Amino acid sequence: MRSGPIDIHAHALPGNCLSIPTAEGELVLTEVNGELHLGNLSLSIRTDTMHRLDLILEDMDRHRLAVRAMSPPPFTFSLDAPGDRAADYIARVNDGILALCDQAPDRLRGLGSLPLSDLDAAVAEMRRLSEREMFRGFTVPPLVGGVSFEKDPLRRVLREARHLNMCVIVHPMQLPGPGLDHHYLINLLGNPTETAAAIGAAILSGIVSELDGVRLAFLHGAGCAPYILGRWDHGWGARPDVSADCSERPSEVFRRCIWSDTLTHSPVAARFLASVSGAGHLMLGSDYPFDMAAKDPVSAAEAARLDIEELTRNALRFLGY
Repeated sequence: MRSGPIDIHAHALPGNCLSIPTAEGELVLTEVNGELHLGNLSLSIRTDTMHRLDLILEDMDRHRLAVRAMSPPPFTFSLDAPGDRAADYIARVNDGILALCDQAPDRLRGLGSLPLSDLDAAVAEMRRLSEREMFRGFTVPPLVGGVSFEKDPLRRVLREARHLNMCVIVHPMQLPGPGLDHHYLINLLGNPTETAAAIGAAILSGIVSELDGVRLAFLHGAGCAPYILGRWDHGWGARPDVSADCSERPSEVFRRCIWSDTLTHSPVAARFLASVSGAGHLMLGSDYPFDMAAKDPVSAAEAARLDIEELTRNALRFLGY
């Protein structure tokens, strides 16, 4: 694998996987004037940036990135589709990402998705992918069936990932919520709060402390969580229901166990994130190729006075090297 900066947060979708199974049928991704649309919603990206190797590598070279970990975008998680249809689709997505990585083995690695509507199928896919060198872990949503890491299936996914020595990345899904139906707040506010809620579940349920050494990362700079750790600590000390399953202060567990990328869109926020998380759990992240991406994650990290070599070492450890 090429030495140099590693982007832990980038997306790919094979060109033959644009029909996503749902409970009712399929959600078809279409191309309109060269742009990818999800139903009637424009994703503001060129369709081919998701699967053309030359465009991915060109973007990496332009922005001084040696390696990218490619994961499916969250709208492909297929959580409400019947288990067999979801498993078939997700296997095709994963195989397409593997084929992409195999074309550039020194530049790309894969993070596969899982058919979480069927836990047995999800575990089987984890075990299948763990046998492929190009796959280093899995990407999952923050919620499945209204629950997070406090219960299965996500709790079981963490246990299995630790057993397989694979990493797990949590990507929010822009879930609808009150007050989020205007000005793209479903992303601008929804994504960070989804992420914070999942971190809260992972910490307060005790699962990340129990699974010592599990490599669990939350994208978009760990969402809102870094900025409300003080509130969590206060609640942990004040209420027995908060501390019932967590024997340490949440901020201490966060610093010891939670990984995140640097995608904060603010050098001030990135420096604060580093101060509460510890530099050993931070990694570069771009969100390529979406419109909310940090187009040049290396320069963004440099603007925050973060150590690029340290971020790279962290990413190598996270990916299991």
